[in-house]
Amino acid sequence: MKKKGLSMNLIMALTLTAVAVSVLLCANLVFMQTYRQTLLRNAETTSRQAIAQASSTMNEYLEDMNDAVTLLTGYLDLPAEEREARFEAFLEIRADVVAVTTYDAEGEMRNCYSLGRRLREDILQNLSFDPDKRELYETGFISAPHVMSIFAEDYPWVVTIIRPATTGEGDIAVDVSCSNISTYISGVGIGQRGYCFLEDTEGNLVYHPQQQLIYSELKSENTDLTASLPDGTHVEGSTIYTVQTLENGIWRVVGVSSFQELITDALREIMRITFIGALFILAAAVLLSLMLSR
Repeated sequence: MKKKGLSMNLIMALTLTAVAVSVLLCANLVFMQTYRQTLLRNAETTSRQAIAQASSTMNEYLEDMNDAVTLLTGYLDLPAEEREARFEAFLEIRADVVAVTTYDAEGEMRNCYSLGRRLREDILQNLSFDPDKRELYETGFISAPHVMSIFAEDYPWVVTIIRPATTGEGDIAVDVSCSNISTYISGVGIGQRGYCFLEDTEGNLVYHPQQQLIYSELKSENTDLTASLPDGTHVEGSTIYTVQTLENGIWRVVGVSSFQELITDALREIMRITFIGALFILAAAVLLSLMLSR
């Protein structure tokens, strides 16, 4: 009779343990779903804030560059000696500007101002200026990123800002180093491993913190997807994309972060707590069984 009583007590203790563990697991599943939605909302908010800050900084930089180009166009009306002195002083102050070139009404290069660089004797192609596209330049133009091809033994990665000359004859082109733009983008972090990059509206990369890996085909970026996304925050699978078009309407700041990382970290913590809770319940069940057996 005693052994039977002990067996019944053990069965009761095990039953209570199983019920308690089941309740704990169900509660954790419900909590996990709620917690997942909270994590997603927080991640979206963090991404939006980071991209808004980066966009604001880039807008200020582009506005500053536009003011600089306007200043340079005013120098074109100065006497040659004074004009050259102004251009050289400008280049010494603005390390982000690779070169300033001027063109006549036919699209032929008049002058090129650049510190420490030498023009090629034979320029086969000028990727910074296309005479056949002068109609596009009439209202101001910002090019896609490209290699500057007019210098000997130097191939800087630039974007070109082009404006008509104030006299109405010819154009002025300012080549801005893409590497300088990195200072406004590389420091923007989203979560633990998120990042942001700059692209134009056609999906061409202006700057990416891992662009060397991308051009070496060691990493890929789904720019076809990001170029198709409207401004805002979008969840694609386990990835959160936040897109914001800059005021110039040509460039877009894109933030990329992995929601799965947050879920994985949270799941590990919840599993750890669940395991500890189950151990406590089991220990309590063993103690209860021993107390009932006396």
